[in-house]
Amino acid sequence: MRYTFDDKPSKLGVLLTGTIGFLVLNLFCLVIFYFIGSWGWAIVVPGFLTLSYFLVRFAGSAVLWFAILALGGLALSWIQAKDLKILTGKKQQNATLRGFQLLKGTKTYSFQDAKVLRQYSHSKWITKVTRNHKGERSRHTYFYYLAPLVDKAWQPGEPVLGWVIATSGHLRKIWAKEEANTGVWQERESDWPLVIQETLRKYKLAEVENAPLFKWYESVESLQRQKKFSVKVGIVFLPALWFVSVLLFYWPSKKTKDAA
Repeated sequence: MRYTFDDKPSKLGVLLTGTIGFLVLNLFCLVIFYFIGSWGWAIVVPGFLTLSYFLVRFAGSAVLWFAILALGGLALSWIQAKDLKILTGKKQQNATLRGFQLLKGTKTYSFQDAKVLRQYSHSKWITKVTRNHKGERSRHTYFYYLAPLVDKAWQPGEPVLGWVIATSGHLRKIWAKEEANTGVWQERESDWPLVIQETLRKYKLAEVENAPLFKWYESVESLQRQKKFSVKVGIVFLPALWFVSVLLFYWPSKKTKDAA
């Protein structure tokens, strides 16, 4: 049967089509991003538009509201894919900061003698102004937290061996835990080189060449738990959002219209 925007599909059809459709979309995007990386955007965007078209044909124009939310779901899938790579990737145990070598295919490192120098921590807020195609300006503020990472044999005056970074105050709390020993390697991208240079000047420090950057976690086990939770929640978020929204808003309103 061929549906048009003026057709009135069944409430159950709207409920199940959207829930299953967004679940398929999320899993599709997750797999593409996991195996292809950033090149996956060239596949998932056309795939999203195609799926949205068929959902509209079946479920009616109500799906348009949720298609807008699903655009954010593409970014969510991108984050999920990164978490899944960390979850399934190689892990180096008993790593050392002195002479640190980045291993191919390995982003997670558990250090045996690392400590965060919180007394040399630095924070910075950077506001960037962008323009859209209409010339309208928007402001975005980014938060950067940074602290030196050294081994327990490190002495003042020696170069910093590495860095721990965070983009929220919550992630920074782990720096205070002396038992924390696990880092996920990060590239020196965005404004981190600028923040590092400010920190070096502020405290009159030096760093070793190519000092690595890490997001800091309490342990490998703690990291695994967080990433598993993140991936699971990300997979069910959009389907659950659709399911609950249809039950709360579309279902009652359609019942009222049908009764009238």
